[in-house]
Amino acid sequence: MDKKLTVAERIGIKFAKYLFAPFFLSMLIAAILGRDGIAKYHLGEPNSMLEEYIAIAVLFVAYDVAKYLFNFLNKKH
Repeated sequence: MDKKLTVAERIGIKFAKYLFAPFFLSMLIAAILGRDGIAKYHLGEPNSMLEEYIAIAVLFVAYDVAKYLFNFLNKKH
């Protein structure tokens, strides 16, 4: 079964990766740190995980851009 994904499926996967994966990872970080750990090791406001969510989402985007550029530059040579 070597089925290629359609454009809509690829966009849906990227959308889910950029929207839901950072949310679940930030919730996992919050669960591991606990209330006191979040207050001690926060990026922005102590009771908000928004900055952590944005940082994780930016890391996902940066990874995909770097992977795309690496593949694009290697195919050119």
